[in-house]
Amino acid sequence: MCGIFGYQLAEGALSDGRKLLFAANLAALNDNRGGHSWGVALLPGPDDKDLKVMVDRGLGEIADNVECLMGTDAFFGHTRFATVGDKTVENAHPFEMGKIIGAHNGAVYNHLELKTKLQRDFQVDSMHVFAHLNEGRNFGELEGYGAIVWIEKEYPKRIYLCKLRGGSLSVWGFGKFKKGIMGVAFSSDKDHLKIAASRSGIADSEHFSYGIEEDQVYFIENAMLYEATNKLAVSTRKYQVTKTCDVSWDGYGGGQWEHYHGGNTKSGKSSFGEERTPLPTEIPFGLLADDDEDTESQTEPKLNDMLLLNGT
Repeated sequence: MCGIFGYQLAEGALSDGRKLLFAANLAALNDNRGGHSWGVALLPGPDDKDLKVMVDRGLGEIADNVECLMGTDAFFGHTRFATVGDKTVENAHPFEMGKIIGAHNGAVYNHLELKTKLQRDFQVDSMHVFAHLNEGRNFGELEGYGAIVWIEKEYPKRIYLCKLRGGSLSVWGFGKFKKGIMGVAFSSDKDHLKIAASRSGIADSEHFSYGIEEDQVYFIENAMLYEATNKLAVSTRKYQVTKTCDVSWDGYGGGQWEHYHGGNTKSGKSSFGEERTPLPTEIPFGLLADDDEDTESQTEPKLNDMLLLNGT
């Protein structure tokens, strides 16, 4: 069992003191799920012009190293309890695979089979997850469970999340619906979010929970949460489930990663631009409307007007 956690906050969403208290407590609480090693990816905040990404990893507990989170408006972290692979810094998450930097809480059961089939010299089973993302491979080849967080290095202001089959992931919004959502935080354990908020002086009225569906991809950008049009479905064979879920990713398996991140330059439309049926929940959520702008001239994908569901 491992832990993933992090946030992206708008400028001024929390005071520097409350921000550090929240990040430090969230990290330390996730040590309960790890303890062998830790790692963080420090990301640019929504208002930062510097797009530099810094990755820091170490052995032991992150509670002893929380100073690395000081002053950050955006990051994701991981605490590892080693099950496959030695307890080394090199085997600590997050992993960098080509254009991808990511962390995984869970397991890939067919790790050895994939090493042989795909000629990968991986020491940790989770490495296959991010190699698959980088190579655009079908997630149905992976047998396992968990939750993942990742970025594409070219667009570090966009944090992707997915609760895979059987995974654990809770996501919160900061602020008040219809009065401005000021940030998004996530953790493998919902109680960690509650405790970290309480210890940081964040009142119950200052946050709310999002409903997260298995296999669905979400992303955080501009300190708000969005639902992507795509899914990642791992094989359920090891769970002895009769129906195996297929990946419904437009472009996945065909190596067309740009469809997911930058839009289809031939049509000028992002795959995120397709409207989805709203989730069967009354929790506020960000969706994307159709985008007819030409993406060829854009340096990075742009968000469109948001459609928000009614809040509770």
